[in-house]
Amino acid sequence: FTILRLTNSYGVPTFKDTNKWYLALNDFVKMSFKKQEIVMNSNGKSKRDMIYMQDVANIVSKIVKEKATNEIYNLSANK
Repeated sequence: FTILRLTNSYGVPTFKDTNKWYLALNDFVKMSFKKQEIVMNSNGKSKRDMIYMQDVANIVSKIVKEKATNEIYNLSANK
């Protein structure tokens, strides 16, 4: 077995008509393009650890090639 625990990830949506535009980073991009501004609906002090989806894909590919490791991995930017 291998368990991958994923933190928040980000990346370019595969399709522009995706229903995932509500995700924070996707919403910021869409809002900045359409409205020329970014509006945060919070006090701006919350912190999130984010990892790029291509990094996740690379890690998963490497683990699949190595076979099961009987380990648990936390996939994050560690920030």
